[in-house]
Amino acid sequence: MRSSGLLSFAICVCAASLVAGCGSGGGGTAPPVQVSSAALSSSLAVSSSSRMNSSSSSIAAVSSSSAQSSSVAMAECAWQSQPLEVSSHTQAYTLEAENFDVCAGSVNELAGDANETGYRDTFVGLQADAGASNGYFVGQTAAGEYLEYTLDVEAAGLYTLTYQARALANTNPVFAVTVDGEAVAAPAVSAPTWAQAQVTDVYFGGGLHTLRVSFEQGGAELDFIRLQSQEAETITAADIVANMGTGLNLGNTLDAPRDEDWGATRESKAYFEGVKAAGFSHVRIPVTWDGYTADAAPYTIEADWMARVEQAIDWALAEGFYVIVNAHHEIWLKNGFNAQKQARIEAIWQQVAERFKNKPKRLVFEILNEPHGMTIEQVDALNPVLLAIMRQSNPDRAVVFSGSGFTPYTELLEAKVPAGTQLIGNFHSYDPWEFAGQCTRGWGSNADKAELRAIYQAVADWSASQNLPATVNEFGAAHLDFTKPENVCDADDRKAYLRHHVVLQKEFGIPGTAWDDDGSFQIYKRASNTWDGALESIIF
Repeated sequence: MRSSGLLSFAICVCAASLVAGCGSGGGGTAPPVQVSSAALSSSLAVSSSSRMNSSSSSIAAVSSSSAQSSSVAMAECAWQSQPLEVSSHTQAYTLEAENFDVCAGSVNELAGDANETGYRDTFVGLQADAGASNGYFVGQTAAGEYLEYTLDVEAAGLYTLTYQARALANTNPVFAVTVDGEAVAAPAVSAPTWAQAQVTDVYFGGGLHTLRVSFEQGGAELDFIRLQSQEAETITAADIVANMGTGLNLGNTLDAPRDEDWGATRESKAYFEGVKAAGFSHVRIPVTWDGYTADAAPYTIEADWMARVEQAIDWALAEGFYVIVNAHHEIWLKNGFNAQKQARIEAIWQQVAERFKNKPKRLVFEILNEPHGMTIEQVDALNPVLLAIMRQSNPDRAVVFSGSGFTPYTELLEAKVPAGTQLIGNFHSYDPWEFAGQCTRGWGSNADKAELRAIYQAVADWSASQNLPATVNEFGAAHLDFTKPENVCDADDRKAYLRHHVVLQKEFGIPGTAWDDDGSFQIYKRASNTWDGALESIIF
């Protein structure tokens, strides 16, 4: 239990075979907690006193029996108190091992249950030890047992988990750990004295999470688990741009119109793992919200769609990426822009910003992708309005803005910079389009390289004059013109073009995000988890 007294815990063991789910346990503020025979009902009687097991030093060991009377119904786990609140990236949080979740309907074998071996033919013992962090620890663990802890995470992100544990003599304990059913790295414990084993890069996406610690082989004794965020409480936009490196777009996926298949393989955890393994350090997740947002006020976004987008964001953040999420095609907004359409995009960003406000600051919002069809005056007026909406729930998150049209660098130079801080200017470059998009000419002459350099130089000069960082979150070259597939880009020219972009991005400090649509601009072959020959031209 944390000394701050901000939360309460209680104690139980849960069986996946018998209990549908496990929630936060209930009880008082001071463990150990005794579960009496009244636990046969749907609620648990909790006492702050302990009961000693005559056969061991275990205290208030709680389990459910597979041999329960048919008159006893196994209830789904229910909360009896608040879960551990994890609300700051700067504070460490401690889960005392003995404070695992309580399951309603559990039976206390120390209260006279007939099945003394418990529902798993094992039981978890709580032992008193003045040397333990809270005076108690979990001991006598056996293979097949597990402990669950419910966390309410406001400060989402990557965490280091430190396990204080030891191994009994002549044992070789093996742990397995999951977060919400997904396996994460487990600690290695072998020392016979209390020692700390650290596991890094454990991701909690925000909200309620269940941390399960299973004992694959027994013999471990567990004192506590300490959680320390690896995330910065704040990150400046300049630091994000300085560290985000080269990235990849998840194109033609979440940005495709509803019920349309644009040929891209659906996003997956494996996709982000593959992109990370290849050496990329950020991803851009284009999202088109239109088809999943109500046409009438209050313009509610469908829950399933929001959840799908959040899952993609969480997969990316879990890999340690900087992540950009945006409002992408939104043709409805850009064509015939008016006040009613503005109200709808305002409502969209209000919901998106609120939903993702607790994500780590590595998540970056991008106001609007390529607002072609809108005048520069309309874009300049809309940018600060949407920025202000984001700032209501995300006061210090980095936000990307751009100019009008298809956002070439010239439009960024002409754009009005919104008032405020934590801003990143952005442009796109497929210059010249006759090569990069239409494949009607080659690329690679000294003049070609000079023209590309001039673009980056102009943006670097703008960045310095505005004291704002800049990115190019779309650049690329096609394999072929998908509207005229007979027009094929020269493969060597394509590689040289991509490489020269990245060389200039590194020279001028303007990180880029390669466009990959899993189609004519394909770089990562998602279906086969392989890369085309251009990868080494982008990551070096």
